[in-house]
Amino acid sequence: MTQNDTDAGGRQTVSSDNIRQNRTGKGEAVPGLKRPQLSEGPKKDLNSALHDLHLRAGHPSVRDLEYRIGAGIAGKSRIHDAFSNHRLPKWDLLSVLVPALAQTVPGADSAVEEARVYRLWLAASGSEVTEGPMNALPSENPTPSRTAEVSTTPVDRKPPGSTNQLTNRRPVLAMRIEWFNPSGIDISTRRSLRAWVDSALDDIGWPSYGDHRRNHSAGVTIVLDDPDESPNLTIGTFLSSLDAEAETLNKRVSYHSTTPLSLGFLASSTASVSGPEEAVKDLSTMWSGDLTHLWQRSGGDISAVVYGIDLQDGRLPGSWAGDYMRPGAEWAGLTMPCHVRIAPDDPWASVPF
Repeated sequence: MTQNDTDAGGRQTVSSDNIRQNRTGKGEAVPGLKRPQLSEGPKKDLNSALHDLHLRAGHPSVRDLEYRIGAGIAGKSRIHDAFSNHRLPKWDLLSVLVPALAQTVPGADSAVEEARVYRLWLAASGSEVTEGPMNALPSENPTPSRTAEVSTTPVDRKPPGSTNQLTNRRPVLAMRIEWFNPSGIDISTRRSLRAWVDSALDDIGWPSYGDHRRNHSAGVTIVLDDPDESPNLTIGTFLSSLDAEAETLNKRVSYHSTTPLSLGFLASSTASVSGPEEAVKDLSTMWSGDLTHLWQRSGGDISAVVYGIDLQDGRLPGSWAGDYMRPGAEWAGLTMPCHVRIAPDDPWASVPF
């Protein structure tokens, strides 16, 4: 028998790939996780890299990995599937799983390991990213001191020497919508954005006001702590509601002005250590960076960019493409992968309500 299988009693057998020879010449099982049957290609390359990192980490159990990642972030079955299921794992899982593995690999740089796996995940997911530091990463044993500035996740603000920095992380979704030219908009139009957000919050099942909402002079920030649904579904529903309002407004003002009213939308889904406050601060840092090339690339009345979102999850209307953002001064030198909306393609836009 040369593949993982079950015997007549339903017990799992061990494949020849998971058997090694000891000094006496007898076979013994390698303490690892089952590999899925995959054809040669990017998905198999990603899976092999995960198993290699698992080996170098000392083959920690899925229970141990669940503890390292933190309660409520990823269960044992989901972690196991990342190694053993033929389906492509979501990036939100890998973004916390890779650091959890790397922390017990002697001499490993977590940012370098995560960047390497992200590059493989992009290839396996079929995303097209034509530029950025991921393509320039060396394929063999990069030197941490020269590549540490390449990071795909926000900077860890925990003090040096802190223990188990991944424990107690929980998912946080932060979204910001803001006018690009607030000073050139009349006050009644500028205020209308807050009413749009009221309706959009109602659409995703959240109250209009509360600790999850922060109003600004030119826009609004929403932060959802430990949401109970897919961030893709939440962002898609929230953004579609705003799209409909912006389209209606631009049709109305086009009779009086040749300058369209435009807004920017930025969303970030991360596993946060300290919760909403950290997520809002991170989103503000992203917003303060040079996002001009992203805003210009995005189509529609609302230019939209998302970070930390797995497009394979679906439920995010529109056409999206991979790109990179450079956050503000606090994270100077970092380049972070993101996705920019090329076209809204809202399926409800043409429905004559």
